Amino acid sequence: MDQTPLPSLPPLLTTRAAAAYCGFKTTGAIRKARLEGRLTPVGKRGGRGTWMWSREELDQFLRGGRPATVADDQRVTDAGEDWLLVEGTVASTRELRRWLLGFAPSIEVIDPPQLREEIRTAARRLLERHEAGSQVTAGVTTTS
Repeated sequence: MDQTPLPSLPPLLTTRAAAAYCGFKTTGAIRKARLEGRLTPVGKRGGRGTWMWSREELDQFLRGGRPATVADDQRVTDAGEDWLLVEGTVASTRELRRWLLGFAPSIEVIDPPQLREEIRTAARRLLERHEAGSQVTAGVTTTS
């Protein structure tokens, strides 16, 4: 069996990359799933470019789950050097935090400062839990 490591994928993919990620030969299946409401893009790169798709959303789609939409007005802007700026309006930061943490460690929250601190705190807690030798078994956390 070939032991070649798989290349690291960015958290957001273009339509072409999303189709390949899902194992489709063309982008038609992705476009059809979007039109049917079974798959929701994050937004358009640069506001006018290609649709961008989150790997988390694609994984949920492949498992047969419903789309996870965070903001109706999401905009994705190419910020250069493998960075995308995602902007949008949300009613509550609870779902946004969960959505953002799905992209960890590939994200940086810029604004608002309170959300940036909440993500920082969540990352610290996760690191502390792993450094302490915690184990999760059937939803129960135990410390070694």
